Amino acid sequence: MTLEHKAEVGVVMRRLLRYVKPYSFVIVPAGVAITIYALLSGTVPFLVGDIFGELTDRVVDSATEGTSLIDALTLPLAIVIIFALRGTMDFLTIYGLSWVGRSAVRDLRTELFRQFLYLPEVFFDRNATGDLISKLTFNTEQVADAISNSIVIIVRDILLIIVMIGVMIYLDVQLTLILAVVGPVVALLLGAMSRAFRRYSTRIQNSMGDVTRAAGQALTGQRVVKSFSGQEYEAKRFDEINRRNFRLHLRLVAARAFGDVTTQFVVAVGIAVLVFFVVSGFLGNQIDPEDFGAFITAVGALFLLAALALDL
Repeated sequence: MTLEHKAEVGVVMRRLLRYVKPYSFVIVPAGVAITIYALLSGTVPFLVGDIFGELTDRVVDSATEGTSLIDALTLPLAIVIIFALRGTMDFLTIYGLSWVGRSAVRDLRTELFRQFLYLPEVFFDRNATGDLISKLTFNTEQVADAISNSIVIIVRDILLIIVMIGVMIYLDVQLTLILAVVGPVVALLLGAMSRAFRRYSTRIQNSMGDVTRAAGQALTGQRVVKSFSGQEYEAKRFDEINRRNFRLHLRLVAARAFGDVTTQFVVAVGIAVLVFFVVSGFLGNQIDPEDFGAFITAVGALFLLAALALDL
């Protein structure tokens, strides 16, 4: 991303904040919910570690005495309670930010439509009706995604990344340092895929404007089209534009599918490297199965969050 592009993005985001600011009374509680969600998510690796520990004890321990009902219910109840609270916080975050996003889109569309009504006729002579309708519908719709999805990714997932890194450092500093070497390679790969997604998304957006413009011109000027027997010409032109839009969408789907497969493979390689160092004993220290299960869970969550953040 060039400096000019970054400056452009900054200007757009500042203008966007003007539509979000009136709804800060919703954003603040959503921010609190995001923070609680991140902290609760930090307990998940430890829950998985406890499960590993319990299963290991069952396999290794040759004692035949059974476990009391209270002890047997403690871990399952903790899982249910934590995930119930975590899900509630996630729901409040997504619903609250989506409400803000939809409200901003409503205000933006009203303002844009009112602006269209007072523009001079020469403006409409120079701009296709289809492009203007596309801006009023499709382009403004992206504002909702920018407010809800993007803020969730920027705030919630970055908080989660910080929490997961803290969990990993707490569990094993050496393994975390090894991951610090593997991590940038994963980040570079995910960043390259994210840039490819943005390119295709921009082309699809432009292609949607072409589809709307071609349809609008043909339908608005249908009397002229019929007068010159141009139905077949307009049909072929629209078909070509529509097919181009179809190809661009399929390319985006293929790129995302390939990206998902590649991401999973790279994550598997990273985890395999960690397993090698633990099993081989190169680190010189022994990590409990319980802690290693928690560590691997945190690593998997970290890579997934990084993929989501770079896909923004």
